[in-house]
Amino acid sequence: MRRLIAVVCLGVLVPCTRIRTSELPSEFRWPQISCTQKPWSYWWWPGSAVDKDNLSRLLSLYRAGGLGGVHIIPIYGVRGWEESYRKFLSPSWLEALAHTVKEARRLGLGVDMSTGTGWPFGGPQVSAADAAEKVVFKTAKPSEDGFFEERLKGGRIEAVCAFGPGDRFLDLSKFVDSEGRITWRAPEQGWRVYAVLATRTGQRVKRAAPGGEGWVVDPFSRKALQNYLKRFDEAFSRYRGPMPRAQYHDSYEYYRADWTDGFLTAFRNRFGYDLRRELPALSGHADRDRTARVKADWRNMLSDLLLEEYIRPWVSWSHTKGCLARNQAHGSPGNLLDLYAACDIPETEIFGPSRFKIRGLRTDPDFKGAPPDPLMLKFASSAAHTRGRRLVSSETCTWLGEHFKVALSQVKPEIDQLLTSGINHIFYHGIAYSPCEAPWPGWLFYASTNFAPSNPFWTDFPELNAYVARCQSILQTGEPANDVLLYFPVNDIWHNPEGTVIGLNVHAIESWLHGTGFYEAARLMWRRGFTFDYVSDRQLAKARVVRRRIKTAGSAYRVVVVPRCAFLPVETARTLNRLAREGAAIIVVGVGKRDVPGWGRLEERRRELEKLRRSLLSGTATGKNASAGARRVLVGEDLEKLLTEAGVVREALADFGLTFIRRSHPEGFHYFITILTAGDV
Repeated sequence: MRRLIAVVCLGVLVPCTRIRTSELPSEFRWPQISCTQKPWSYWWWPGSAVDKDNLSRLLSLYRAGGLGGVHIIPIYGVRGWEESYRKFLSPSWLEALAHTVKEARRLGLGVDMSTGTGWPFGGPQVSAADAAEKVVFKTAKPSEDGFFEERLKGGRIEAVCAFGPGDRFLDLSKFVDSEGRITWRAPEQGWRVYAVLATRTGQRVKRAAPGGEGWVVDPFSRKALQNYLKRFDEAFSRYRGPMPRAQYHDSYEYYRADWTDGFLTAFRNRFGYDLRRELPALSGHADRDRTARVKADWRNMLSDLLLEEYIRPWVSWSHTKGCLARNQAHGSPGNLLDLYAACDIPETEIFGPSRFKIRGLRTDPDFKGAPPDPLMLKFASSAAHTRGRRLVSSETCTWLGEHFKVALSQVKPEIDQLLTSGINHIFYHGIAYSPCEAPWPGWLFYASTNFAPSNPFWTDFPELNAYVARCQSILQTGEPANDVLLYFPVNDIWHNPEGTVIGLNVHAIESWLHGTGFYEAARLMWRRGFTFDYVSDRQLAKARVVRRRIKTAGSAYRVVVVPRCAFLPVETARTLNRLAREGAAIIVVGVGKRDVPGWGRLEERRRELEKLRRSLLSGTATGKNASAGARRVLVGEDLEKLLTEAGVVREALADFGLTFIRRSHPEGFHYFITILTAGDV
């Protein structure tokens, strides 16, 4: 007999009567709580001015408060304590790390650490050659007599080209001397010179700790990353303590980085055409469609480099150290689904308060940020579900209000929203290490809801943490039980003739997510009770059909939905055709044609896409008249109707204003249900 066990939470904290677990029937007993199932916290080490006695004392306090672990982030120090600073990765610092991990294990706690100080990756080991780079485009016309002379300054010269009447192209690199001076005479009127220079962004590590100051590393270069990690290799070679559970990479904040050494060669190998010949498009001197297409290829190149040359090598390096890899992908100029899926523990974040309409709840009126959107949070959980990752974490409640202006009644609904979005490994943001000698309120980190013992809500904190641990003990077990794979058409974002790099920022989703066909499809399914995960082009390409279910590495789904979108890669169209032939149900929202993204081999790829489109649609059918062996490709404007025809059953509890997540286990399903509104249900 299949059982259904529902874990129901309300939008307010309520007192409850304690019941001994031993008094419950076996099917209703909570699993034994582990440290991973308890909430963890960011733990800033100001100046790394830590000592063993205070480390042990604080870890014991955190355990008593119901935390399951800490994440060490060394940051800038406290004025007046300079004599106590420990230089990052020095023998003294490593001794403190070893003591922390040993003490945490003794107390049943876990420890993670950032692969650096502050954020993002960078430090004194980053040379000018390995620092983050940006590209500068320069253009000018020769004089009336055709003579052109200019000294190119401000960066490494990547290309110098001239474009003339009739799309004529000349490589002018041989006219550039060793000092960067170009001297050339145009053969006739109508020519323009373009130059590409690469220069450092100039960004240094934000909130760096002593010993961590320096340039931010190039996030598109494997060589730069390897050089950066050599300092850690050397330090850990003399480290004598147990390793932390995981290494950590913070949200993508490599500002203005959009180039790397060897970019032009890598681009030609990837897209089959010379980017130098498209410098007018990159400089805004071509029509908008061509400009958007060339820039889309450029952005896809950055996405590939970030994934293949930076995040994946860092994950592999973490594994060589016996650590998992925890990554915040948001903010990246790349496909978030691929970047989240590349690590062991994908991590999202919520920064400011949600607009929950809960009776008696007031948020900080001074907060100006955007509230979290569950459909943004699902990027991290979807990557975990499709990849088969057990844990999905979140930087939680970063700035609900100033340090002592936040109540636990504000924290709980934020956590409930995270849990229903697929997050099951909460990290509070956070707690600053503070010695007992420091007067109240102790050391504080500037950007934080204060979860430290100095906060008056600490006496009640264990109750909230016990609740979170109970919920996560269920949500970390079983398997995802979602029906729909919703295709994420990232090329619709990349096809923008304006600007250069586009970061998929969690704090500015109105600029790239809201208003898209993808978002509208997700919002409809969320509100109507359909269960779904997102899928990228790469992830979909690896899917297989088994007994009419679309199988990814981590889960199985009833249907793939292609939302309204303008662009569809040929490779993804091939994948959809293959899945249809294997018996998958596929829904295409909107009857209009899609175009291919990018510029290279444009007409050839358009012809191929049209052929694949016709092949896919030749198997169209509805659930009403499709035979058992028929290809099930449904096309139309009404997504809810199409889902119903495909046999996808929605959860009617959504009709009552309830938010939920469903997971399967050997005997049935677990449901976590939340009520996050002030009205009656």
